[in-house]
Amino acid sequence: MDSNTQRREKVLVVAHGDNFIEVFGAKNVAALIVRCPTMGSNNGEELAEDYLESSLPQRWRELYFPGFLRASLANRPLVPSVIDEAQWTRDFLTGINDMSSQQAPTREVIVWT
Repeated sequence: MDSNTQRREKVLVVAHGDNFIEVFGAKNVAALIVRCPTMGSNNGEELAEDYLESSLPQRWRELYFPGFLRASLANRPLVPSVIDEAQWTRDFLTGINDMSSQQAPTREVIVWT
């Protein structure tokens, strides 16, 4: 298999409401969990990212690059109202898609000259 058809290994990251994080994957998958310091300004965020990059073990530094980002999440509490809103939005969009798939009645256009 060439690199374009090679099967990707799956990794599952579970972020619990109490900020506990679990990483699940096959035995041949290596995982590293790191924390980036929280800062209160754009300049501080850049410094925190520089700190994170410099503190990573060498073998992991090459992955800390936007081209290697596979997923991201703003970890906020998942409460029932958020789930309800997501389901409502999904149902609403499904309804819109169903309506657009139906043929709209054609109207005759008359042009007066």
